[in-house]
Amino acid sequence: MSGLQSSEKIVSPEDARRAEPVIRPADTLALEEMRNAHEANKLSIQRGWIGIALGTGSEKAGNVATLVILACFVIILILFVKTDFSTQFDPFFKTFSALLGPVGLALGYLFGSRDGR
Repeated sequence: MSGLQSSEKIVSPEDARRAEPVIRPADTLALEEMRNAHEANKLSIQRGWIGIALGTGSEKAGNVATLVILACFVIILILFVKTDFSTQFDPFFKTFSALLGPVGLALGYLFGSRDGR
């Protein structure tokens, strides 16, 4: 008996057939954890790469508006640093004016009235 330890004994097939199986109750916390992990995985698959950046619920539109504002300000900042104002003021001013429109619209969307007046 190379695989048996001293506390184990060999059970006859008849005794094994008469034995009552012991079924443990399910661990409710482990089941809940499995359900939560499954739901989190489903949500991650549904939202994809764009959903990670923009969100998936009602906050998505606000996140897009914020990204528009940030992108416009980054473009304005790059233009401000790269522009030679002695010779290129007019193109800078036109681009600056064009980029302020989307910023104003996005700010109006973010902070505007939501009560439908």
